[in-house]
Amino acid sequence: MGTQQAELIFCGGPILTMDDVRPRVEAVAIAGGRILAAGGEAEVMATAGESTRVIDLAGQVLLPSFIDAHGHFANALQIVTWANVSGVPAGPVTRIADILRVLREHVDAHPLQPGAWIIGYGYDVSNLADGRQLSRDDLDPLFPDNPVLLIHSSNHGAVLNSAAFQLVGIDASTPDPAGGLILRKAGSREPDGLLMETAFLPIFTAMPQPGEQELLERFDDAQRIYARVGVTTMQEGATSAHDLGLIRKAAEQGRLWLDLVSMPLVLEVPKLVKEYFPDFSGGPLELPEAAAESFGTYHHRLKLAGIKAVIDGSPQGKTAFWSEPLLTGGPNGEPDWRGQPLFPPELIHQIVKELAAT
Repeated sequence: MGTQQAELIFCGGPILTMDDVRPRVEAVAIAGGRILAAGGEAEVMATAGESTRVIDLAGQVLLPSFIDAHGHFANALQIVTWANVSGVPAGPVTRIADILRVLREHVDAHPLQPGAWIIGYGYDVSNLADGRQLSRDDLDPLFPDNPVLLIHSSNHGAVLNSAAFQLVGIDASTPDPAGGLILRKAGSREPDGLLMETAFLPIFTAMPQPGEQELLERFDDAQRIYARVGVTTMQEGATSAHDLGLIRKAAEQGRLWLDLVSMPLVLEVPKLVKEYFPDFSGGPLELPEAAAESFGTYHHRLKLAGIKAVIDGSPQGKTAFWSEPLLTGGPNGEPDWRGQPLFPPELIHQIVKELAAT
C-alpha cells in the first residue's frame, strides 16, 4: 500500500465497489482525492495516521457516485429560481391541484410584477392522477396577468397559459410546425396548453436570460442539485454556443467542483467554428483539425465529449419516432401513432457523414 497516509476512511457499513471480482469491502481509504485502499477493515485501517478522519457509516450503504447519462446542466442554472412541478419523488406533484398549489407558493415566495414570466420544471401528465393534461384553463384563473411556462420533464415541451400564448403569438390560426406539436382543445383549433418539440424550442431559446455574472454566481447552487443525489459527473447534452461560452468561463474561473461533460448541439456548430476558429474556411458542418484537441479531455473539470445531433423527440411526450405504432393514441389522440422525426432522414445522414469525416 506504500507509505501514504489516508486523509479519510469509511467503515462500519456495507461498501459497494461495483467490481464483480470484489463487490463488497469493509472499509475504504481516501487520500489526495483518490481511493488509497479498499478491503478488510484491519487492512485499510493500517493506512491511518494521526490526522486521518474515520467515518463510521453506522450501517448505512456507501457506493460510488453516479454519472448523469442524459441531462442539461445549463437548465440547472435556471432551475434554482424556478418552481418544481415534478412528480413524486422528484417533486411534490400527484395531481393538477398540486401544480397550482406549488405555483401559488412559488409566487408568494418570489413576488412578480405583472407581465413577468412564471416558470416551472418537471411537468409530466404521467404523474397526474387526474388522467388528463394540464390546460391553460387551469392556469388562467390564477395567473391572468403573468405568462406561465411549465417545462416538460423531457425538456422537449411545455404547458403555457393564455397570457403566454398571446405573448409568443400562438393561436388557433398557428399551424403545427414540421417536427412539432400543438395540443388543441377538443373539437377546435384553439391551443389547449401543451407544446412539444419544434413548437416549443423557439419559445424556450427566446426566453429572457439573466445576466452573465448572475448565471456564473449560480454555478454553486446548480451543482448542489446534482451533488445532493450523489451525481458527481454532470452532462450538458445539447449545448448552445452561448451556454458553452458561459460554461468555459466558469471552468476557467474554477467554479466547477463537479465534472461536467458537454456535447455542443449540431445546429450550433457553424456558430462555434466561427467564434473559436475565425480563420477556418471549411464547410458549414466541418471542424478544423485543431478542434479535435478540445474533445475527450477534461480542462478545469469540463470535457467536450462530442457533437449532439437530435433526430426525434421524447418517449415521455410521445414525440419520439418509433418503428411500430403505440398501443395508445398520440398527444392529440392520433391513431396508430409512431411519433415523428424532427428532420428528414436524408438531412441526418448528411450531418453525420460530414461530422464523421472531420
